[in-house]
Amino acid sequence: KKKYDLIFLSNVIEHFEDWQKALRKIEKILKDDGVIVFLFPNYSFKVELHFMLPIILNKNVTYSIFKQKIHDLEKSKDIVGLWDSLNFIKPIELLDYFENKNYELFVDKEYFSRMLNKSLTNSKKNSKKKSLVFLILLIFSRLVSYTGFIRMYKFIPLAFHPFVKVIVKKTV
Repeated sequence: KKKYDLIFLSNVIEHFEDWQKALRKIEKILKDDGVIVFLFPNYSFKVELHFMLPIILNKNVTYSIFKQKIHDLEKSKDIVGLWDSLNFIKPIELLDYFENKNYELFVDKEYFSRMLNKSLTNSKKNSKKKSLVFLILLIFSRLVSYTGFIRMYKFIPLAFHPFVKVIVKKTV
């Protein structure tokens, strides 16, 4: 019976087996003027960020190519089952879900820039061995930051944002 003003889902939506069913339950506990904030990896971006693997066509093809790497990483980090839990949701799917309902939708396209700046600061402190995909993304991130292009990032299509922040506000 309890209702909430704010529901915050940080790196959660991509793990729901049936994310639409989960959202229907979440909507029931949201107050009439409540807000849901979603932070999640963008599966329109062609890198699976939990595993730092390129997405080849879709989840199944990617798995078949990188099966051993996925199993090795899950075992070494004690996260067995992580790959199976991923649903590869795309921001457009989430926005479409709320489109014809009583919600205002907002995509914070500056979120990735803020996250990128923080990651670059943290990468200087952390010198652990990284995957090739991570290193490529790090080099790209440094280039984007160094050239000042990061300020323009909010203007490029959402498909080029590795992580997204979507805010939905229920309207009365």
